[in-house]
Amino acid sequence: MPTPFQKTLYRPKNGTWNYLRLLWQEASQSFEVRAAPCGQVATPISEEALLPEETKETALHRLVVDLRQAGYLERPTIDDYLDVQIFMPDWDGFSAAAPWFDALQSEVSYPLYQVLQDTANGGNSGGVQTAPGCITHYLWVLNPDAATAAVETIARQAPSLFRVVANSRKKAATPAPTALSEITEAATPDLKILTDQLTGVMAGIVEEFQQTIKPYLADQPASDKTYPDRVCVSFEHSDPYRVHGEQANLLRERLLAQWGVGKGHWPPLGDAARCETLHVEGLDDETAAQLTDVIQKRIIGQVYALDASEGVFMAGPERLFSRLMIDDTYWFDDGLEWIVYVSHHDTATFAGDWLLDAVRELFKDRPERLNPWF
Repeated sequence: MPTPFQKTLYRPKNGTWNYLRLLWQEASQSFEVRAAPCGQVATPISEEALLPEETKETALHRLVVDLRQAGYLERPTIDDYLDVQIFMPDWDGFSAAAPWFDALQSEVSYPLYQVLQDTANGGNSGGVQTAPGCITHYLWVLNPDAATAAVETIARQAPSLFRVVANSRKKAATPAPTALSEITEAATPDLKILTDQLTGVMAGIVEEFQQTIKPYLADQPASDKTYPDRVCVSFEHSDPYRVHGEQANLLRERLLAQWGVGKGHWPPLGDAARCETLHVEGLDDETAAQLTDVIQKRIIGQVYALDASEGVFMAGPERLFSRLMIDDTYWFDDGLEWIVYVSHHDTATFAGDWLLDAVRELFKDRPERLNPWF
């Protein structure tokens, strides 16, 4: 599925935010102009053709410059926020290894961002916070009533093992601690007081930082290039190499049964694995290339990567010893005779008899490099 080439601009009118979206139409080689109040699906109102010698990129810039002069903004003023909490079944491990992870992404998380994108009514403002039994998405919104209604629709349609709650707040309000009332109910009074204090401190830091950089952002000169929107697509089409559904769950089950992957992180960041492991910190390019050559000769079938935040992907062996997306990554193949775990602390952990032998051989003159955290 091709990613739409589009640009969204905003303008307040009578106390509410409205948007105008320029959507490239490949067949007609023109931009379809759509408009609506934020929180509603836009309808076509006109069409803008390319001028002679224009590309869609230069035409987009020309149109956006004209719209800015007419009062449209690329970044609206944000006063409203929505904290969306997703309560999940108990799972003693990282969420991407859970059997319900694909359902969480495809039925709740991705639809949440898609509906906000489709109606130009918000996006992520403060990241995603994960706690036992709950994931919280911190969002900015322009029409909080429409955003809340959209979340309620997603909640009704979501699988019964998930419960979705939306908490609306104004800019000055402090984000609700993730599931504090439900997850840490048994916590000691002192711990609750400390949690409240830390939450307040962090909110103050964020607000102070925003106020500090705001004048500098306002003074930036106008760019001679306009960048299109970053578009969120469906979970199934989010990456052509994503593995989902029955195949992904089978790989998760095999990883857990054979190697214990999924129940917490491997050493050196987590508890001891159920198998023998070796780890190194700061793997240099030359040694990484040598290990890649060793692994390539023993690969069975397809190489996969389990990203601890995003799930299972097919990947080429040339990607080994890197984090596939943004989080810790476990690398393996269909044979499951070896594992390479790459962490966000620049460590690489190895498992599998023949791979451990190869690692020992490569580091025989540098034994102090093996297991430096222990």
